Amino acid sequence: MADFSPFFEAYGRPVTPERADAKLVKRYAGVVPPALIEFWLHYGFGGYAKGLVWVVNPAGVEDALAEWLPARNKTAVPVVRTSFGNIIYWQASAFTFLDVHYDKAFSAGGDVEILFDGYLIDPKSRKSVLQEPKFKQALKALGELDSSEMYSFKLPLVMGGADDLKNLAKVKMREQLAVLAEAHGK
Repeated sequence: MADFSPFFEAYGRPVTPERADAKLVKRYAGVVPPALIEFWLHYGFGGYAKGLVWVVNPAGVEDALAEWLPARNKTAVPVVRTSFGNIIYWQASAFTFLDVHYDKAFSAGGDVEILFDGYLIDPKSRKSVLQEPKFKQALKALGELDSSEMYSFKLPLVMGGADDLKNLAKVKMREQLAVLAEAHGK
């Protein structure tokens, strides 16, 4: 079994935990790495560090992610999302980090343990990629997120909105991801 203890030492227990059911596990077995299936079976889905990162039930985020990807790339499986709605997904033997505010995607590696026990807990990643300082400000100003929410800019950045706390709001994630996809011309 994969060792996820560094992830849990860094983030603690999940908020709003959800168990992975057998039907979901069967659907994704052979599609995502076995270590990810292990994580889902043992720990399920939920938010960590008061909602900084969320291990997501892919069935609940796939349609929103599909709006961001070209038609030929509909096989992407969302795995993790941030408090700002950015998504880490698995496709073609690799993880990709999708920044929905700037419409940028970059590699997040190809190994589940490195993703959870390295990339997601690395202090530099937490600061710049997960935007933990901005998250802490949003958490204090706007309150905790539930599993269906994210922090987003009232006026999207692509439409001239400012990247600051005054422009942040707590919004429904799936709807906001659709709005941002459309704003970026997806």
